[in-house]
Order: sequence, then C-alpha cells, then structure tokens
Amino acid sequence: MARSGTLSKKPATQLVPVWTLGVLVASSLVLVALVRLTGNGPEGYATAGMALNDSVVPPRETRDLKFADRDDRSVEVLDARTNERIALVPAGSDGFMRATLRGMARERLRLGGSPDQPFRLSVWDDGRVRLQDVATGRIIALEAFGPTNRDAFASLVIAHRSKP
Repeated sequence: MARSGTLSKKPATQLVPVWTLGVLVASSLVLVALVRLTGNGPEGYATAGMALNDSVVPPRETRDLKFADRDDRSVEVLDARTNERIALVPAGSDGFMRATLRGMARERLRLGGSPDQPFRLSVWDDGRVRLQDVATGRIIALEAFGPTNRDAFASLVIAHRSKP
C-alpha cells in the first residue's frame, strides 16, 4: 500500500509541551545573561555588596592580628603592632576559628604570601565582622557563620578595648 504525500496533523496537545520547553529554555538563557551582565551572581554578589557596604560605613574598630601555633597545639593571638598576647585559644577548642585561620594561612602560602603579615579584624556597629588577609586581600564575612562564630572573632577586638 502506497503512502500518500500528506502529513498527518498532530493534535495541539502534543505541541504544547514542546512549545513550553522552548519558552523555559529561552527564559533560562535570558536570566543567565542578565546575571552575568549585571554581576549579581553568587560568586560576585557577596564580594561586591561587601565592598560597597564596608567602604561606605567605616568599621567601629579594626585590629591587626597575628596567630601563632604553639607546641601544645594551642593558638596564640598577638597584636601585630605591639606583639602583645591578646588571647590563647586552647587545643581542642574554637574549631571554627582554627579552621578559618588554617584555611586562610594555607591559601596565603599557596599564593606565595609571607606568614609574617598580619590578618586584619574589623567590627562594625551593625554586627558585621570581617577577617581580612592583608597578604592576599581575601575577606571573610564572619557574621555569615552565625553569632557564636562571629563573636569568637569579635571578642579579639573587644579584648583590646577592655585593656587600659
């Protein structure tokens, strides 16, 4: 039996899913393009917003710190300017602080920075606390990790304030 040259007409219900998928793909591409063009993506958003907000309102207090590992596995926190001990973090405590500092120190060494350069800790009145590696420029917004972790670092600036 020979086929006729006419195409069978498909019902409209079969064409709707194809049309819907096309619109979905096109919308996704437009949204991705907008995010890329405006810089509001996840990798640029926090850094751009942080730089803008932090430069508009100066921190209430800033302190340059050095961290030294001791033989007993504790971490000594020193004022970078005076070399005075601010705090001693005992071995096995303050896991967030230790992990944060270890990660920043590892990145600093990987990028060829000196372990002698200080870290800068800044505190704002609105609760923001930033730890900056002055050697690499990396900034960590510590309040993003919850009030307990933020306060562990903020207390290093407060310790400075309470001394005569």
